[in-house]
Amino acid sequence: WLSGFFDKGSFMELMEGWAKTVICGRARLGGMPVGVIAVTTKMVEEVIPADPAMPDSKEIVTVKAGQVWYPDSAFKTAQAIRDMNSEDLPLIIFANWRGFSGGMRDMFDQVLKFGSYIVDALVAYEQPISVYLPPHATLRGGAWVVVDSLINPYFMQMYADPRARGGILEVEATCGIKFRRKDELLTAYRLDGRLQSLKSKLESHNKNSSKGGNSESEADTKQQLPPRHSSPSGGGSGAADRPVAVAAGKQELLQEIRDREQKVLPSFHQAAAMFVDLHDTPGRMKAKGIINEIVPWESSRKYFYWNIRRRCQMARLAKMVREALPSLAFFSAEKRVKELLAATELSKVWSDDEKVFAILRDNESIIKAAVPHLRAEHLAAKARAFFNEQHKANCVEGVGKFLSSLQLDKDAAARLKKWVNANM
Repeated sequence: WLSGFFDKGSFMELMEGWAKTVICGRARLGGMPVGVIAVTTKMVEEVIPADPAMPDSKEIVTVKAGQVWYPDSAFKTAQAIRDMNSEDLPLIIFANWRGFSGGMRDMFDQVLKFGSYIVDALVAYEQPISVYLPPHATLRGGAWVVVDSLINPYFMQMYADPRARGGILEVEATCGIKFRRKDELLTAYRLDGRLQSLKSKLESHNKNSSKGGNSESEADTKQQLPPRHSSPSGGGSGAADRPVAVAAGKQELLQEIRDREQKVLPSFHQAAAMFVDLHDTPGRMKAKGIINEIVPWESSRKYFYWNIRRRCQMARLAKMVREALPSLAFFSAEKRVKELLAATELSKVWSDDEKVFAILRDNESIIKAAVPHLRAEHLAAKARAFFNEQHKANCVEGVGKFLSSLQLDKDAAARLKKWVNANM
């Protein structure tokens, strides 16, 4: 048994008989339960049974390509994401899609609508989502748009193996748009010495032909026809054969140029494809801020175990802060958590998931103790929002009525009176 990504025997597939181009399920990563969405890379047969109520109906077998979202597989993906969100499971998506099926039948089957369901489910997700491009995976076209981390910036993060590739267009499609055959020819004539030499010979050949009495238009023709009659004298025969020899020499040069072009163009096309492929590498994606980190497959299990535990713990603390301060976004709530834990070494070890998780776990009591103060801060902010110079008298009267309606014991009333005397 070769060690896989999840704990041995922990993966349990869901809805396995439906939409087999996508694999959804639950598993454990180091004992931690997680949701899983992966993709099938091989061809899949879909069998639609005959309708027993219709004698003329027949069983239909269709073949679907792997790495493609079809209407049923897109719906299955969205449904699985919603189910896992309701269970508060962190989600791992092994992204290896080339896009959505764009056939007319799939468009009538509402593939775009079901694709939008995936986006809606990811937007509503409130647990860490890790989108990981495994080795030799490709993420292209509309599939990239659906799982982009900007859909849910706080909870979604993207990672890639060094051997993965990602981009909207395939390499050949980009070459066909940005570096066409005419561009390859220009580059070949600029860099290939043999083509430059043959081009110079052709130009000099055309100049010599024009000096010999032929017009430029005749020199540029690919073939010069001999005259219809020849002189019986030897001199007349040589003069008649001269244009034929000139045309034959030019044809030989043109044929050499064509042969050379056919020989070198594949090399230049390959170089262009390699250059385009460099834009799709994880290094370039990380430089552009599209992915968070490059994670080799060999160390991915340990990396994601601590990364997900750290993010789950931080999300838990941020939700505590947001319950006390509902107006805060998750990023602002995380910032408040950092401020409350400023006395710890959190900022010094922020790049180490294991150490950050340990600090967050051990100091959770600090956040719990700060929640009442944060709730008081929220109430004070709401009171200030209602308080202004025009309605100062009404506000004071309202606050007085509110305080008088409170059923406070003697100690609480004494503390309130003391606070009012000190602050008013």
